Amino acid sequence: MTDEIPQILQRMMTEAAPIGQASISPANEAEYRLQWRALLLGERTPHSLALAGGYLASQLPWVFMAGYQAAIRWVFPDVKVDGWLAFAASEDRSSDAPLAGVSISETGELNGFKTWVAGVNSIDGLLILVKGNDAGPTRVFELHSSVPGLTLHGPEGVPGKEKFLAAMSQGKVELAGVPVSQLDEPSVQRLRWFRYAEAISVYTALGAFLLRASQLLESEQLRDAALGALRHTEPAFAAEDEQALAAAAGRIAEDTIACAHRYEAIVGDDAPGNWAVDRRLIEMYAPRN
Repeated sequence: MTDEIPQILQRMMTEAAPIGQASISPANEAEYRLQWRALLLGERTPHSLALAGGYLASQLPWVFMAGYQAAIRWVFPDVKVDGWLAFAASEDRSSDAPLAGVSISETGELNGFKTWVAGVNSIDGLLILVKGNDAGPTRVFELHSSVPGLTLHGPEGVPGKEKFLAAMSQGKVELAGVPVSQLDEPSVQRLRWFRYAEAISVYTALGAFLLRASQLLESEQLRDAALGALRHTEPAFAAEDEQALAAAAGRIAEDTIACAHRYEAIVGDDAPGNWAVDRRLIEMYAPRN
């Protein structure tokens, strides 16, 4: 069944065989980022990013990050920053005095806050969404994390184990007087695809994680289920319209969720990381009837 294994995973399972060993599984975000960069820095193919990043992951937060990085490059293929990116779209809705959202001033500068930045302690750059209004259309700007006027705020204190994906740093970004004339502006042509692209990419990463788990557990049944979950992923990344993406996302979700449940039945309470909380990721993108 070797022919069924995507080429990039075959390479990782042979040339990069030590990556498949549990003894060097990345224990935290910094270690995962280091291994991701060593293997994937400069890789631009979203499907390969999701597969390889998921195979490298040792727990669900890194599965999410693998898929997230792939989805960003799928929806915004002209981004220039290498390394980890965050797509900063969320704004504060949590209090009676929310932080100001990001807007463009009359002098052409970005100001305001975005409130959910994944991997905030480790990202190399951001894509900032500025929502359209009467003053202009929706736009996205690409910023390196070190650009003057940009401040990243990491999590406050140590996240409790009840927090979803707590091992992945989560924070906010503050922008103050960042001139848009100095920023790259990726096309927003595929922006509406993001929810499907993220779902397909995360499930692809999860399928690769489960394939690696089948090796560590020496389970042929889990291996076959993981390959089954991955079989529709490559064509999905070639889809060109929302209807095709939605159909692909539903099919891949069904297969991958079933495989993940098989894995859980095998490992029980020995699942890695904060699985009891983070397992919400498994069904987070499942189609809603």
